[in-house]
Amino acid sequence: MSRQRIKTTWKIPSEDGLLRKYARYLRDKGIRSSTLDSYVFRVGRYLNYCDQKQPSQETPQNFRDQIMDDGLSRSSVNNYCFAIRKFHQMLGLDFEFAFLKPHSTPASIMVQNGCDLLTIQQVMRYNDIQTTMRYLHLADKYKRESYDRFLKL
Repeated sequence: MSRQRIKTTWKIPSEDGLLRKYARYLRDKGIRSSTLDSYVFRVGRYLNYCDQKQPSQETPQNFRDQIMDDGLSRSSVNNYCFAIRKFHQMLGLDFEFAFLKPHSTPASIMVQNGCDLLTIQQVMRYNDIQTTMRYLHLADKYKRESYDRFLKL
């Protein structure tokens, strides 16, 4: 699956005072001017997604998931998340959200430590239980070790 690049110009809309304030905030933080406009564009797209000026705790995560589903590269998603996190800092909001969805390593570790599949599905944010079930083969070794451990006299 090939990743898409965003084709756009990085112009700040003149009517949006919040984005202009964000641009000043980034400039004061020492962000390079060549990078600044792209971050402002990304936050503008995020605000369009929100349809509101005060995002909720879940909004950044949902937006991140949407742009990942759109096929953007991981570095582009990271840039979006960095820009959004700085925007929240400017607003005085302390939203914690992961930049990227976790890979399968945490799920593998959870299975090996005896975690149930429904919990793993929720933590990994998989929509389909079939995606989570691909880790079941790792549970066989764990079950055998548990069986041997509990049957020792």
